[in-house]
Amino acid sequence: MNLCARNRLVTIIVYEKGKYTTWIQSCYPIDFSFIKKIEYTQKTFHKDIVKAVKIAEKLVDERTKAFNREYKYRQEWFKGLTQKD
Repeated sequence: MNLCARNRLVTIIVYEKGKYTTWIQSCYPIDFSFIKKIEYTQKTFHKDIVKAVKIAEKLVDERTKAFNREYKYRQEWFKGLTQKD
């Protein structure tokens, strides 16, 4: 978790209800907006994993937009990578 936080990686902690395994690191989602927790049950596992992926994708999109606003050169650089000849 420390590496994810220091490197500002979007991270979703997925844990089974009642069996949280990272209590010692439970403050990370409080301190870092790009780290979230998702609780699942055996019955809702697939739905909760899909939810976790959607949350991660949304966080990546929001951060991409924010960084693009802050660093204008990123937009031109990205266009160069995605343009087809």
